[in-house]
Amino acid sequence: GDSASLGTSIEQVWHDDGKQTTLTGEITAYERNERFAIHLENKNTQVDVEYTLTKSGTSTHLTQETEFRYSGMMKVIDKVAAPAIQRSYTNQSKQNFLRLIDLCTGA
Repeated sequence: GDSASLGTSIEQVWHDDGKQTTLTGEITAYERNERFAIHLENKNTQVDVEYTLTKSGTSTHLTQETEFRYSGMMKVIDKVAAPAIQRSYTNQSKQNFLRLIDLCTGA
């Protein structure tokens, strides 16, 4: 059976320049082999991420869409800090995808 189901609690940690950021949340959508979505948050940041798998011949394309929202102090410094946070998240996602590919291909 699938261990991913709506409402399952999750935690995501990413590292950037020696700093660790932890977000907690839940699975908000799950369609086996098609779509997986999560909502994450911490004190001042909310992130919604959707992963979509699309079959293309003998390959599968993975698309990630991410939306950031800020509150509290982060909303005030949004224009300055948000681009750096989003770059950090994107870089960590790229590393995670490369690790996933290695795991799937046995590299």
